[in-house]
Amino acid sequence: ATIGSDRIAEALRNARLDENTKAIVLRVNSPGGSALASDVIWRETQLIKEAQIPFVVSMSDLAASGGYYIACGADRILASEATITGSIGVFGMLPNAQNLLENKIGVHTDRVGTNANGNIGIFSPLNETQYEAIEESISGIYDDFTSLVAQGRGMTQDAVKEVAGGRVWSGTDAIEAGLVDEIGTLERAKEIAAEMAGLADYNVKNYPKLKDPLEELLKELGVEVRLESIAAELGVDAATIKEINSLIKERNAFSVQARMPYSLKIN
Repeated sequence: ATIGSDRIAEALRNARLDENTKAIVLRVNSPGGSALASDVIWRETQLIKEAQIPFVVSMSDLAASGGYYIACGADRILASEATITGSIGVFGMLPNAQNLLENKIGVHTDRVGTNANGNIGIFSPLNETQYEAIEESISGIYDDFTSLVAQGRGMTQDAVKEVAGGRVWSGTDAIEAGLVDEIGTLERAKEIAAEMAGLADYNVKNYPKLKDPLEELLKELGVEVRLESIAAELGVDAATIKEINSLIKERNAFSVQARMPYSLKIN
């Protein structure tokens, strides 16, 4: 799933504040999301480290872009051989609906702004000044992203940029790139976290609270049926509709995205 900051940040915060917590393992399976959401979660991971609680990340099939952003500050990062990770990069998109509104719908707009960039939106194309302002913002976020990776992984920012630029890596190759520490399962991540905390015996508490499996299954089946119906009407596959649906659900669809701009699978 794409990154939604509120639920994950709250889960990390609750785990950190629980007096019984001795170590935290974060399971990541995400292609990313908004850069802001990624940063909110990353800040919670840093509070975990400030509290001197061992923090380990276990990557599932996908931990890319924003998914890597939230992982990069961990004490230890584990992935599977086929994990898709990296994609250290950001992008932004802003559609221009002027032609659609004026020529297809007959809607004309007039906007009054207090500064040169006050009328940035979908109702008119960007001028050169606006384009440069957005490009500068995206470049600044990318610079921050690579800086955080360098800080978390003990690398120079130049070294990070050599493996960044949106490029993706398998779990195995990510070790050579310095982005992952070892190949290992979720259970291995728990063992490492326990070792770092000096624990011989331990219990695992899940955050956020796991939902009822039957309820989740029925909900997922309902979603799948609806998506398959839409896909059949449009003549495309359901997987494509599912990806589009995840983009539509993004709270701020036109914000800067720390997200994989494409879908990959390693067989």
